[in-house]
Parts: sequence; structure tokens; C-alpha cells
Amino acid sequence: MSFLASALRKRTRKFLGCRLHMFYSFTAFLSVLYGNPH
Repeated sequence: MSFLASALRKRTRKFLGCRLHMFYSFTAFLSVLYGNPH
């Protein structure tokens, strides 16, 4: 049971980290897109 809980927690942390990385890369892309003078 504890093994299952730790595996689930690890998977959740990995999933959240992936989502956070996607969000940060998307915001960086937007800032570059709108920060550059056209």
C-alpha cells in the first residue's frame, strides 16, 4: 500500500512538473513574441 502511494505521489509530482515546465515555456514564448519590436 505504501509502495502504491509513493508511486502515485512520484507520478503526480512528475506530471505537475511537466505541466509547470509547459506553462513556463509557453509564457517565455509569449514574452519573446510580444517583447520583440515588430
